Amino acid sequence: MKARIVCFAAALLLGAGPARASWDGVQNAHITFVEGNQGVVFVYVDTPPQSAPSCATQTVGSLRYAVNESTTTGKVQLAIALSAISRGATILVQGSGACAAWGDTEDVLWIRSN
Repeated sequence: MKARIVCFAAALLLGAGPARASWDGVQNAHITFVEGNQGVVFVYVDTPPQSAPSCATQTVGSLRYAVNESTTTGKVQLAIALSAISRGATILVQGSGACAAWGDTEDVLWIRSN
């Protein structure tokens, strides 16, 4: 029962955010690696986005997204990313359209492990 509540809470957190009119993000990408710096975790993926905001200039060699690890939502997103990378699973990730966590990297709006 406790696990169901945690899963439900995670689903609510991942669904929270502004409504989007388009799919800005990466479909069926693999996470190539993750790294952290000053409370922000960068999730690098092997597939370019369909579109990205002008602030997202860190796309050399690989696209990266930023996750703010100090928030509850960020912790859930990080757990999903680490689970996917440990299993070699593909992910679906959508960017928020903003670069609030790190000025040159788009924030993750939501992430799903396949």
